[in-house]
Amino acid sequence: MINYPKFDQINLSSYDLVYGFYTLGFLKKHRPDCMFITHDQWQGCNHYEWLDQLIKQGLSQNKLVCIVPWDESILINTSLFSMNLELSKVLNKYVNDPVWLITQLDDNSQKIYTFQYNIQCKIIELPWWLLNDCLAYYAVTKRIDNQIGQNNYLCMLGRYEQHKFDLALELKKYQLNSYGLITVSDPTKFPKENLEFCQANKKIPYTNCPLPWPKMGAQVNINGVWVSSNVENFLFIEQEYSDIPLMINPETTCGIFFSTEKSLWPLLLGKLMLIHGRPEAMKYMQRFYDVDFLSYANLEFDQITDNWTVEGHRERLDLLINQNQQLIQNCSDVYQQLRPKLESARWTLGENMYKYFIKQLDKIQ
Repeated sequence: MINYPKFDQINLSSYDLVYGFYTLGFLKKHRPDCMFITHDQWQGCNHYEWLDQLIKQGLSQNKLVCIVPWDESILINTSLFSMNLELSKVLNKYVNDPVWLITQLDDNSQKIYTFQYNIQCKIIELPWWLLNDCLAYYAVTKRIDNQIGQNNYLCMLGRYEQHKFDLALELKKYQLNSYGLITVSDPTKFPKENLEFCQANKKIPYTNCPLPWPKMGAQVNINGVWVSSNVENFLFIEQEYSDIPLMINPETTCGIFFSTEKSLWPLLLGKLMLIHGRPEAMKYMQRFYDVDFLSYANLEFDQITDNWTVEGHRERLDLLINQNQQLIQNCSDVYQQLRPKLESARWTLGENMYKYFIKQLDKIQ
């Protein structure tokens, strides 16, 4: 049996940064019986002979081989179709060997991805990225006493993408734009005629990423802890918008994708949350969160799982806004009522995710 540290005993400084992540260093330190092939070893995605050789090398050393890509690099995309077929050919050679594909995709997305590319190897979900941001955030944050100000919600669209802009238009359609604050990173990229109800972000994130890792990995050192640009942005939001109780976030995409920081930071900051993204995006985060989303939100939109079309995404969006109008118009009472639970849940979120992380790790044997 492997003795992993208890959550409150994790010392980030004891782990190497691998591709900018403490959690990948955690894997390599606590599972020496495994060979982890992480994205810093990625040698291109057109051909996978290099991956085949690494797998063979690990197996020859009697290692359990775990392939840990950055999911975005291998997700469904027309331009990626041929390389995903090449990847599946390599992976499927080792169906009967101790070889695992590690993913951050939830069950729904896994099924579609593996079916489309006929991936038959063992696959397991491990939320190593979100856990890394939790650990880094806890290590550097200072508790802030959240108050309630004039804005009922914050909706940060970031860069222009249609599904994000659709969220802003949906809020305006139901005349809810005046109840909150809708921000964009670059107003020049959004249709001018519809920007009268949006504001520019006060601080555009990810503009300074000097280290040779993605913005999702280590970029800024705060009191000896390397945090991502995402965590740096969490800290800014926590200070700047501490008086806004509800966060309405568009996820990176409504398609086959993993949950990102957009589904994480509202909960870490002790806020109420609504997410416009793929089917069951809220359900994914509920697994790690001690406040039942149903205690304040209507989640019928999140339960529409059988329609991944553009029309399906818009149906979910309309339900999200239409059925949660009361919450969006005035969530101050429910926020005050749930505030002690929200405050407690923000500090248990990371621990719950860590327990799941370890449970999943224990399946690799």
